[in-house]
Amino acid sequence: MKFACDVMLGRLARWLRLCGLDVFYKNDVDRSGLLRVAREEGRVVLTRAGNFRELSEIPPYFIISGDDLDGQILQVYNAYPGLDPLAKFLTRCVECNVPLEDVDKNNFRGLIPPKAMLIEGRFCRCPSCGKLLWPGTHVTRIRSRLERLFPSQRR
Repeated sequence: MKFACDVMLGRLARWLRLCGLDVFYKNDVDRSGLLRVAREEGRVVLTRAGNFRELSEIPPYFIISGDDLDGQILQVYNAYPGLDPLAKFLTRCVECNVPLEDVDKNNFRGLIPPKAMLIEGRFCRCPSCGKLLWPGTHVTRIRSRLERLFPSQRR
């Protein structure tokens, strides 16, 4: 399942990407551009605006209510129950939405802090923006938050 988030849902878009979902989000795309991308790419629009009904040829959409990020995440996963928020955890770049590539951390000495070089686990890189990710404390906190929201999905 692919999504497109409107400009009011930037934080939600990042968190859905953390969960491995394919989410189009650009804060400089207007509503008509967002709807065009959603139609062309077969995406469900996630929006805070409820006034799409007057438009013709609307792609599928889901209205997100409230400002609470945890509540917004739960709304998406309750609306689309076949999705698993941890199955593809950290497989997409939160900035670019591009699938991450596994890398050998030793090839990035000098770009990764010395303490992080001691960490065992998956190191990955975005082939588009070059961002490096590794299993540091921020990843542990993100995963813990998702496990708290979705206790039945724990691994």
